Amino acid sequence: MTTKPYPALCADCNHSEPEESSAWALRCQHPKVNGNDPWALASARKARGTDCRGERERRSFFAVCGIKGKVWEPKPLVAMTEADFDKAHGA
Repeated sequence: MTTKPYPALCADCNHSEPEESSAWALRCQHPKVNGNDPWALASARKARGTDCRGERERRSFFAVCGIKGKVWEPKPLVAMTEADFDKAHGA
C-alpha cells in the first residue's frame, strides 16, 4: 500500500488522462466519478471522462473524489528504455 501524497495531484493519479484539445486540462476516467457526471455518461466519445478540476473543487463530504482526492491512486512506474531516456534528455 502506498501513501497518498499531500497534495494528491490529479496529474499523478492513475485515473487521469490529458484532454485532447487542451495542453493543461485533465479528464478523470474513474468509473465512480464518471457515474455522477451526466456529461461523461452521455458523451459520444467513449473515454471522455469527467473534468478533474470540476471534481476536485467539490468540497462536500459526499463527493466521490473531491478536494481530498479520495479515489486517487498512483500511476504505475514504467521502466524507461535507453531510447526514451535519450529522447527525453535531448541526446
